[in-house]
Formats: sequence, structure tokens, C-alpha cells
Amino acid sequence: MTLRRAARRRRQVVETASLPARLLHFVTSWEGIIGLSVVLVLVTLAQGVLRLRLPFDLGQPPPPPDAWGYINVPRSTSIKLAYIGDVSGMGRLEDAGSRQGVELALKERAEIKGFKTELVSVEDTCDAEKAREKAQELAQDPQVVGVVSQACPASTVAQQQVLGEAKLPFLSLSNTSAALTAVNSPVTFRLLWNEKSQGRDAALYARQTVQAKRALLLHDGSPGADEILEEFRGQFRAQAGQIADRRPVDPAGSDWGAVLKEVQSLDVDLVYYAGGGKTAKGVLAFLRRSGYAGSFMVADGAYYEPEYQALGPDLEKTYATTLQGQRSARFAFWRESYEKEYGAVGRFSPEGYDAAMLLLEALDAAAKAKGDGSLEVGRSLLLGTMRSLPYEGITGRTAFDANGDRANMLINVWKYEDGQFLQVK
Repeated sequence: MTLRRAARRRRQVVETASLPARLLHFVTSWEGIIGLSVVLVLVTLAQGVLRLRLPFDLGQPPPPPDAWGYINVPRSTSIKLAYIGDVSGMGRLEDAGSRQGVELALKERAEIKGFKTELVSVEDTCDAEKAREKAQELAQDPQVVGVVSQACPASTVAQQQVLGEAKLPFLSLSNTSAALTAVNSPVTFRLLWNEKSQGRDAALYARQTVQAKRALLLHDGSPGADEILEEFRGQFRAQAGQIADRRPVDPAGSDWGAVLKEVQSLDVDLVYYAGGGKTAKGVLAFLRRSGYAGSFMVADGAYYEPEYQALGPDLEKTYATTLQGQRSARFAFWRESYEKEYGAVGRFSPEGYDAAMLLLEALDAAAKAKGDGSLEVGRSLLLGTMRSLPYEGITGRTAFDANGDRANMLINVWKYEDGQFLQVK
């Protein structure tokens, strides 16, 4: 009886107590402990069977460690984005406009997850060894999350090797050489075009529109020229065209007679040339004076040289291919903002801006603040996010293939008529 009276008294006390006191009594009682245990067992079983996601990531295994390690930005410091600019031609770091584009992006994204962003500018003198040493310094700085480069080709290759080993994002603004992405570096992102891609589109236009049947391919040994011709040859043959020959030519003209013999004996109706404008001018003038009336097409290296465009009447009915980056619908608005801050938009200003914004957006999506106040992001995760992030920039969508080449470059075709080059594609 005494036990029953005591139990009744406890119930009466609980019933008259406040709600917090009643909850505390329940969770500390045997009834509460058993009840909560049953609920946890039932929830765990339901989650396992129905694949339900529990709050606060309960029941989830910890994520596997990043295969390439982590970038850890210490607490109370800033996130650094490095920009490398070519000053080897006695120019200034600001001349290309790309540094200003990067800086504008950092002003717009002045903070990522509580960490301020900071621009680190580095001058490139086109010395591969010095470029390698500077890249190593950047790779060893825990605050640097990526590098945007407008360095010369030799320095770009040296930087790419170092940053590839460090698994640090490397975004190239001005290097169009096929060699840059031929190494299949997982850290490389090319914001401009791969110059060899124009060979493919030139071949399609030559076969489908010009209706050329047999082509002679010439180059002067310029960097990247032979890669353009290789792309042309593969696509031209795929379109049932024939390649008479692919050969170098002497800029001094010592073998132009041999070229003419091939043109005449092999019934060539198209000559496609990749290289400098001076040699293109000399070869075309020689062929025209020798009676060649077929089509002549050059890659962008020759087209952009004033000496070639000044050739005059011999250019009639010739063609040229050039590459062009896209500009999105919001480019005009962005240009106004840029010009208010810096003046005229530079050649690589848009690419510099998009390179920085892509990296910052990916960092914001992938990085996490840690309990010790630092910012952590897996290197593999950051690079993967950069490749998959649907970033719509002012130069169009920044989609990249597995090699790091952009997938949305435009190929233009020009035809010389009535004293000027007109865009026909």
C-alpha cells in the first residue's frame, strides 16, 4: 500500500508541475528511456528500408577523404587568387586588360564564406625557369586557391607542370597552342580557343561550301601550324576529300617552284596554309603569277597580319578562318561597369573576369568552414565543381571538355570580295 501511495503522490506532483519539469521527468524515467529507444530503433529501420534522409546527416557515413588532399585557408586570413601577366615585351601588367577583369570579379565577390578575397599580381618575363619558381611559391601558399595566367607560352607550360603536381586550378587566358591541353592536365582550363580546332571547321567549309576535292596543305613551321593542318586533313578526308600533300614551305621562297609543280601535277583545287602572313603573301602571289586560279585559304595567323591583307587583287576569291570567343547577352551591361572602373575593355578582360568568377563560384559551392575557423576545400572536389558548375559568364557558358578546352568557341570564315574580307560563316 505504501508503494502505491508513493506512486500516486509522484503522479500528482508530475501532473501539477510545469511543462519543462514534466518533460524532464519523462526523459529521465524508465518509461521515457524505453520509449525513446523504441522510437530510435523504428526510425533507423525505416531509414534503412525506405532510404529516408535523416536531419543533421544522422545515419550518414562521413565523406571519404579527398583523393588529392585539401586547400586549407587559415582563420583570420584572406582567400588569394593569383594573376600572372606577360610583361616580356616591355609592356605593363595592365596592358592586356585581363588583370582588371580578374580584379573586377574579386570586387563583386569580395567575400566567400566569411573570408575576404584578395588579388595577387605576378609579372611574367617569359623565362620558363623563373615562371616555374614563381608557380612553386604560389602552390606552397595555403591561401592561394587558384591561378589565372596570361603568361607567354613558354611560361604557361612551366606553370602548368608545377600547378598540375600541386592539383591547384590553372586557368589560361591567352595561350591557344594545341600543346597546352594535349597533356590532359586535370587542373587546366583554357578560356580561349584551341587553335587547331579551326582546321576542322575550315575543312568542313572547304568541302561542303567551296566544294574543293583535292587540297594541298602548307605551313611555314610556325608553332601550332602543323596541328591545324592535321585537323584539316582528318576532317577533309572524313568528308571524302583527298589530300595531295602536307608539307612545309621556305619563307624565303626556295621551294615555291616545287609547290607549284605539285599544284599543277596533282590537280589541286584548294591550297590551305597555316603560318605567318609574310610567307602566305609570297606563296599566294607566286601561285597567281604562275597561273593558279584555284581556291586559297589561310588560318588566322596569316589573316591577322596587315602585310597579308594588303596584298591586293591577288586576294580575290580567297578565304580565311579565324576563331572567336562568344559574348553573352549580359556582356553589354558588364562592359558599362568595366568601362566606368577601368576605361576601354582590353583584349582579354572578359576572359579574365569569367576565369576569376568561375573559380570563386566553384569555391563558394565546394568549400566548408571548419570548427577551428579555417576554410577547407578538397582539391579534387574544387576542380570537379569547376568542370560541372553551370556558370553562365559574359563569354558564354564556361563548359570544358576532358582536356580543359572550351566547348563553345566560334569559327568564322572570311571571303575576299571587291577589295575586302567579308564574313561568310
